Order: sequence, then C-alpha cells, then structure tokens
Amino acid sequence: SMIQPLPGIESRRDFAEPEIGIPVRCDVHGWMRATIHVIDHGFYALSGEDGAFSLPELPAGDWNVEAWHPVLGSVSRTVSVSAGSSTSIDLEFPAD
Repeated sequence: SMIQPLPGIESRRDFAEPEIGIPVRCDVHGWMRATIHVIDHGFYALSGEDGAFSLPELPAGDWNVEAWHPVLGSVSRTVSVSAGSSTSIDLEFPAD
C-alpha cells in the first residue's frame, strides 16, 4: 500500500550546534534526498552552474569563506572585504 502524509503535516527539528552537510533521505523513494546546513550567521550562497557565487551583504572585515560539496568535501580561504567595494576569490577543489 502507498503511504501518504496528511495535508499540512510538518516535522520540526532543532539543531543546537552549527553543522554542514547533514544528509536527509526518504526510506521509500531513493531519489528523494536533501542536505541540511546549520549555520549561526546569515551569510551563505549557492553557486551557479558555472561555480560563481556572491555574498552581497558581507560586512567589511576578514572572513573565512568555505565551499562545500557532498562528494569532494570542503575548501576554504580567508578573504579581506573592504567597505563599499567588491572582492573576488577562487576556490578550487583538489583534483584526484
């Protein structure tokens, strides 16, 4: 028999600590997968198909920028951001 959730059903979880890459999957449908990222700040972006991303509201200062991939892991780099200007960085995953 098919299992159907009730309309409007919710499942809520609270996360006490930041964590990147929490896998979530459906036990019935193998193609239903997601990844949860718990961060303690509001600065994040999804890269486009070309790998480019933007963090337009990032305040001035020194920041550690990290890129995460479900298979390749993560790479990070520190970048200095000046008020009123844009800064570019390149993050590359190591080739195996």
